[in-house]
Order: sequence, then C-alpha cells, then structure tokens
Amino acid sequence: MTARGLGAVLLAATITVGGAACGTTERDRLAPVAGESRTASAPTAGRSASHGTAQPPAPGGPSRAPSTPAVPPTPTPRNPEKLTARRIPTSAPPADPSGPATPPPRPTRPGGSSSPPPAAPSMAAGAENLFGAGGIFTRSIRRAAAGDGGAVEVLARDARDRGAGVSFERWNVSFYRVPPGTPRVPVRFADCYGDGIIPPVFTAALSSVPIPAGALPAAGDDRHLSIYAPDTDQLWELWRAERTESGWQACWGGRIDDVSRSSGSFPDGTGAAGSGLALAGSMITMAEVRAGRIGHAMSLVVPTVRADAYSWPANRTDGRSDDPNAPMEGQLFRLDPAIDVDSLSLSPFGRMVARAAQEYGFIVVDQSAAVGVVTESGLAQKTRTGTDPWTGLLRLDRYDKYDLMDGFPWQRLQAMPKDYGR
Repeated sequence: MTARGLGAVLLAATITVGGAACGTTERDRLAPVAGESRTASAPTAGRSASHGTAQPPAPGGPSRAPSTPAVPPTPTPRNPEKLTARRIPTSAPPADPSGPATPPPRPTRPGGSSSPPPAAPSMAAGAENLFGAGGIFTRSIRRAAAGDGGAVEVLARDARDRGAGVSFERWNVSFYRVPPGTPRVPVRFADCYGDGIIPPVFTAALSSVPIPAGALPAAGDDRHLSIYAPDTDQLWELWRAERTESGWQACWGGRIDDVSRSSGSFPDGTGAAGSGLALAGSMITMAEVRAGRIGHAMSLVVPTVRADAYSWPANRTDGRSDDPNAPMEGQLFRLDPAIDVDSLSLSPFGRMVARAAQEYGFIVVDQSAAVGVVTESGLAQKTRTGTDPWTGLLRLDRYDKYDLMDGFPWQRLQAMPKDYGR
C-alpha cells in the first residue's frame, strides 16, 4: 500500500480474492504502482503484488515448503507453494472465472447470544517478556558493524516507490497472554486449498491450544492469532484462524516450546510468517506505545525479498527476488545511530519507531507489497468498547493514518550481515 503523498493511483473498483469478486474497500483504493494487478494469481513462492492504501501488509501466511536449499526435516503439506494471503492472496489456487475448487474460508466472527463476549487480551509487553533478555530481538545493535549497503538501497527504493506505513487496523496480530488453567481446545486443519491431507506437523503443534473464550483473530485476510502461556512457556500462532460452529480451525500455524530460551522461530515449516519467525516477538504493542518506548527489534515487511537465502533466526523464505542485494528474511536493519531523531519531521509514533530502530533495528519477517511495520491488533478492545485504541495511541486526531511513517529516512538504514547474532 502507499501513503497518499507517494503519488499512488486509483485502480479498478473490484478485485478477485480467493476466486470471488469483491467490491472496492479501503485497501483497494490506491495501488503501489500504476497498472499493478489486483487479481489473485496462481500460487507462487511470494506474497501479494498489491495492497490497499496506507497500512503495509502485516506478516502473513507461512511458507509451506521453503524455497531455499534448507528443507524441514519432517513432512510439510504437499502443496509445493506457499499458503499465504496478505491483502490480496496471490498464493491462492489459480484464479479463473469460476474460482478455485476449494476457496479459502471466510472469517466468521464470534457473535450472537450463543457466543462469549470478546476476550480482553492481556497487556502484551513486547518481545523482552517472551524470548528473554540478550536474544536477537532485544539485543542492542547500536554499535554493531554494518554489512553491505546493497539491501538498504533495495529497501529504500521500495519504500519510495511502493510506500511505507503501519498495519494497525488490520493485517496485524491478535495477541493473548493466557493464565494457567485456560481450557485447551484442538485447532482443526482447514485444508484451505483442498490438499486432502492433514499434515502431521500441524496436528502435533495445534491439537491442544489454550485459546480464551471470545478470542478474536486480527482483522484482514490473514486473521493472525497468537497465544502465549507463561506457565508452560509455550507460544502458538495461527494463520487464517477462525472459530466455526464446530470449533477453531486455521489454514496453518505452529507452536514454540521453551519460548524463553527460543531463538523465536517455529520448527518444521510451521508458524504464521514466511520467515518462520514468531510474529509476537517483534510486533509493536499498545502497551509499548502507551509507555513511549519500544524495547526490541520491530517486524518489517518488505516487497523485495531474496528467494535463495535467509538470515538467522529465520529458517525459511517466501521471497521471489533473484537480486543478490535484496533483503533477506530474518535480516536486521538499523537506523544510523548518528541521526538526531528529534531533528526529523516525524509523527510521535514515527519518532518512537526511529529510536527503537537505532537501538534494536527492524527484522524482516515477511514479504509484502509495501514496506511496513506491524502492530498488535486492537480489534478485541474495539469490539468491546466501540473505539479502536490505536486511534488515540497514534494521535489520529492530528496525524493522518496514511502518513504515520512520512519523513522516515529509510535510505539511512544500515544492514546487518547475514546470520548476525547467531
């Protein structure tokens, strides 16, 4: 998606999502570049080719089989391409006039007298309370030696040409920190593309998940849901999660055990991002913005991602680019520490992001159609109160939601070397 000031152009009034024609929505009003298609294409190893207006896509669907030489040691779904959908799911089955034989399931929101009220997410405090001090998410890189600058050129060009913004209304991450004793439920494999098999790694990871009553996945096509149980030190993440009459289901997901000692990546091709990284580890939380400080590396989604390499702690890639200078999944980017952030013309949120980028950096978690940072979802609070908490946190009474990252000096990023911190 692009910010309005980046010269984005209006496109057609309809798009095809999962084989079904949909009317124009906010996400469809502007395109990253003129003439870019908004029609779902055949499955590819990449992400969607276009998005909506201001909020670049949040980390999305997983790579079902890595497109790099590293192959998960246990079976993954037989579809050789990605199960992914961000904004417009180009990783869906081949688009044709009749649509796919088995379209991805539509969200069904809990509601009505038989549904519990939306669960209130506990206060997410950021990666420092998940993966522990000293890990790659919370390690200071202010004084680290930077690597080659080619990836910065590619990333900055994408930010200029395709736009940069914040995923705060949708395509972000619903996060729940659950107390001991939360009832566990099985998550059914949705088989969104009609493979006709139930992957053993999915069943092993998601047969018993402590999803609180009334939990709501994030808004948007990806419907991310992240559940952390401190008492067992486990993290579950679901992609395209939904609660149906027969219970919870998802198109993909995974579980991390011993979270406090983990590198933050899901095993065996599981998880909810193309990099294999936990989305909860680097999302920007509402608690952090209230406190005025982000204390960890921040999720970054970018359009151009290398297809043949990734950087630890990522364990796979959904990239399609053969450009050797393209950013890698898992790669860290630091904002030049010499920059006086107070001298920049940034929104308060943009200034907060800039300071964290100097200390902890951005970490590439997924491919997208525009450059963007990803937040915790405020949907549950909005559903309970009628007000999106991000409206006040981002000071949208003063700052246009499409311009929250305007003025950020993407060209002054510095790339960390491959596998930095391993």
